[in-house]
Amino acid sequence: MLIDRHCHLEGSLDPAWVRSESARRGLALPAPLEALWRGEAVAFEAFIEAFLFGSRLLDSEAAIREAVGAAARRTKAAGGAGFDLWMSPAFLVTHLKQLSLDAFWRGVEAGFADAAAEGLRACAVVDAVNHFGPAHGHAVLELVERDLPPFVAGFSTG
Repeated sequence: MLIDRHCHLEGSLDPAWVRSESARRGLALPAPLEALWRGEAVAFEAFIEAFLFGSRLLDSEAAIREAVGAAARRTKAAGGAGFDLWMSPAFLVTHLKQLSLDAFWRGVEAGFADAAAEGLRACAVVDAVNHFGPAHGHAVLELVERDLPPFVAGFSTG
């Protein structure tokens, strides 16, 4: 049984959805994002540019659900039975301030329900980027621990 143990919400966006959503918003795709989709190596700064661009599209419950759905579709297409989806709600909710934590969790929950309807198992791992130090890790934990959904299976500073 194949389980993807480490895929990221922000990196799970479907290129077709990103292109469509970007066009709808009048945004130009950054070259590093296109390069990554082609499987090309990019410099760290270019990777961050692509990450930030994709993250800014995750500004609604529907967008979060779409990202989860994209991870599910890739898992199913690869013959997988499930996936662990790593996510950084603090980045989207606290840093970018583009949606509420409740909307974030509702989008994840809806996406996981869609995945379950396709026969896939999924869980969430909340990720606090260790480069930001222990204080950041504690802040992320404080953000999510009060109303932690049952589909969250872990916490990482990876």
